[in-house]
Amino acid sequence: MTRFWISWEEPTDDACDARPLKLPLPPSIPAWWESGYGDGYSCVCAVIDAPTEKKAKAAVKGYWKPRAWRFCETKTDGWKPGDRFPWPKE
Repeated sequence: MTRFWISWEEPTDDACDARPLKLPLPPSIPAWWESGYGDGYSCVCAVIDAPTEKKAKAAVKGYWKPRAWRFCETKTDGWKPGDRFPWPKE
């Protein structure tokens, strides 16, 4: 399994609500964050464990409705983002 650091533009209404459309998230999506917003969208980042980039993006599409991808980076196993993105308590 490969770990991906992925970000996308999530369409939002005036409330800028970027939460997943359904819960719970699977173990393959251990964490996500709203990192900013623009006119009619939120910037969302997530850690996704998947065998390929295509499957990582498919995992996102299962829980959000991305309108545009910002980036999708391959990371090492167990990688976590820095302090700006606090990891959920396990």
